[in-house]
Amino acid sequence: MKFTKFNIIVFIISITISLIFFSYVYYKSEIFAAGNKHDYYFKYYVATYVLFLFSVLTLFFNKKTLFACLSIIISSSVAIFAVELFLTINLKKYPSAKLTYTDEFKKNDPSIVPIIYYADHNKINLYKEIVPLAGISNKKTIFCQEDGPMIEYKSDRFGFNNFDFIWDKKNIFAVTIGDSFTHGACVDTKNTIANNIDKDEFLLNLGIGGTGPLIQFATVKEYLKRVNPKRIIWIYYEENDFADLIFEKSDPILKKYLEDENFSQQLISKQKNINKKLITTLHREIDDRNKIKKDNLKKFIKLTSVRKMFLDNPAAYKIKTPKDFINIIKKTKKIADERNLKFYFVYLPEKNRFTKGLANDKNYRNYYEVVDIIKNLNIPFIDLKNEFNKLPEPIDLYSKKFFHLNISGYKTAAELINEKIKEFEQ
Repeated sequence: MKFTKFNIIVFIISITISLIFFSYVYYKSEIFAAGNKHDYYFKYYVATYVLFLFSVLTLFFNKKTLFACLSIIISSSVAIFAVELFLTINLKKYPSAKLTYTDEFKKNDPSIVPIIYYADHNKINLYKEIVPLAGISNKKTIFCQEDGPMIEYKSDRFGFNNFDFIWDKKNIFAVTIGDSFTHGACVDTKNTIANNIDKDEFLLNLGIGGTGPLIQFATVKEYLKRVNPKRIIWIYYEENDFADLIFEKSDPILKKYLEDENFSQQLISKQKNINKKLITTLHREIDDRNKIKKDNLKKFIKLTSVRKMFLDNPAAYKIKTPKDFINIIKKTKKIADERNLKFYFVYLPEKNRFTKGLANDKNYRNYYEVVDIIKNLNIPFIDLKNEFNKLPEPIDLYSKKFFHLNISGYKTAAELINEKIKEFEQ
């Protein structure tokens, strides 16, 4: 069969687009996510197969049919991007803390700083010989805002959300490890989980927002040697800890914490360098307006708002339990055993469980698998999913508009953790 020149041109263009799209999906699914998010990427694989099929069919369409198909595709694409533009413009945006005190932040030694997460300095890729695990030290830090006013706190000597004197205490009840819930978003320092577990003893909070199990394990290795706690309380958040772990595994320095038992960045002695890197990161984010524009353009091209609203509901997809998670928990238990520390694993449920009728779903977010992993390792398991579910209105523990716990939620979580620890230690 003889193909027209027009058919061949359309075929070459469409097959090229198909190959580029397939390559990107394959990279994100099989390399970046290490095959742990097949459920999420399935629809995109289907889309690539449809594109391949359409590319082949373009060789056999007559000119009229081909023009009709191209008209439908172009008009549909314009409509979808118009929706993306509408959502981008109209979805409520909250002012960035980085724009509030711009002149102050641009100083070499600002008195106020915003919280800077791993994702912020990782994407800029500055001084990759060191990866900070916390924030800028000894600074008034702008944190976040949910139900109440903007929350600020004074960071400690290593950039964590603690009253600094706790680092000098001889005996500490426990260290808490985790993400933003452990960090204390978005409440005052006195209302964090760590500051409500036991009012009569001191706890050290090593939680940092935006982290997953690998950074949390690295934090244990770097900072636990500076103090003498009696317990490690690992607070696992079911919604995104596995996704964060997959992201962190792409960092060659963070991977060394898993691959080399003796690896350390010696961060305790490098806080000046950490501060310098994080302040440089902040300056870059403020000054690089072109990068911000490029990021916004990239999000627009990727239809980020449309996909988030209509396709990519994270609650609908299951991430395969990463093998590295098991390894991380084993290694943390080993550290605890070597130092004769008690190790507690806390399972913290997400808000969606109680807003979408998932409170009793034991398959949701790999719950069963996580429970089995922890119990098979003989680690005391504190199940806040079950404990919250016993309450009359567990949804009242969370922010009204956002997904973090509120003051009452942090206090309740802390009281339940303390109660369960006492039960285990009777």
